[in-house]
Amino acid sequence: MNKIIIYITLVFLSITACKNQQPEVLEVESDLIKITKEQFQTENMEFGHPEQVVFENRLHFTGKIIPSMNGMAKISVPIEGLIKKTYVQKGQKVKAGQLILEIGGNTLIDLQQSLSISAAKMHQLKSDFERTHTLYKDHIKTENEFMLAESAFKSELAHYNALKIKLQNIGLNITAIENGSYASSYKITSPIDGHITDINAIMGQFVSPQQDIAEIVNPDKSQLQIAVFERDYMKIKIGQKVHFKTSGDQDHFSSAIITRISKMMNTETKSFDCYAQITSSSEESYLINQLLSADVIIKSDTVYALPQRAILGSGNNHYILVKESETPKAYLLKKTKTSIGRTHQDFIELLNTPKDKMILVSGTYNMSIE
Repeated sequence: MNKIIIYITLVFLSITACKNQQPEVLEVESDLIKITKEQFQTENMEFGHPEQVVFENRLHFTGKIIPSMNGMAKISVPIEGLIKKTYVQKGQKVKAGQLILEIGGNTLIDLQQSLSISAAKMHQLKSDFERTHTLYKDHIKTENEFMLAESAFKSELAHYNALKIKLQNIGLNITAIENGSYASSYKITSPIDGHITDINAIMGQFVSPQQDIAEIVNPDKSQLQIAVFERDYMKIKIGQKVHFKTSGDQDHFSSAIITRISKMMNTETKSFDCYAQITSSSEESYLINQLLSADVIIKSDTVYALPQRAILGSGNNHYILVKESETPKAYLLKKTKTSIGRTHQDFIELLNTPKDKMILVSGTYNMSIE
């Protein structure tokens, strides 16, 4: 009975020892490393070839979002007057052609009156000119009389046309004015789609053409303004690609293209302002004056590279594991020294590695080649 108990105990200890034994990942046979296919699957290992990867040389800059050329409008009045009514508020979204302000006042009435008087006078002078022209051709009127009539008519015609254009530009009916039907006010509309970012208009306030009374910005029509220091200025070229992210979205990169480069240094920042047109989806919207960080792609080329996890380091040397052969149950790998170049994202450039070899590219995280 004691012999049976001893035997069972030995068997139990043997099984326990086998369970506690860690699987050996590497087995060195001469100068080759042996990995069983079971270990290969367990460790999620993979073979692969060096890939052709686009490597980019980048310069990092900071900047902000600003309106593009047609993405911002400042509103002023073409004819001075009093604000009769305001139709919008700061922060409000507006469409092109939407009513913003209504302006009235004595100046508007005086202009319409001047147009009516000028129209009547012009018709009279035109009749006199045509009659004098006929008499001049018949040698009844002198050349001097003809020239005086022509000058008076053309002078008044110029005055009439100037008044007419002013009133047409604010949307008034010229025919109605000439017939004595005057408008008591004119309307200011938005020239673009956008948001009212500033408005300085109160009912009863007097405004003149020199004042900016409203500002409209369309955030969907924006561009980048980035600051480039003198040491990097010559590296920036029109047409270079830009990857940027805004301060409010650090996880998402958008794209743009350099379109303009300032030739004058900003004396405050000691840098040059460069501008880039956003090329990302038009569905994306940005905040004007929002800060951003940007990388300008100054050069790109295609090289052979491997994922960084495929490169094993030992001191100052770097190695890869190249598949030499395989058996029904194992792979034999050769530790091969390699030279590396630049890193880009998750890849490392290879300078001298054969392109047709199968290389262990995944599952090397727990391997030691010392």
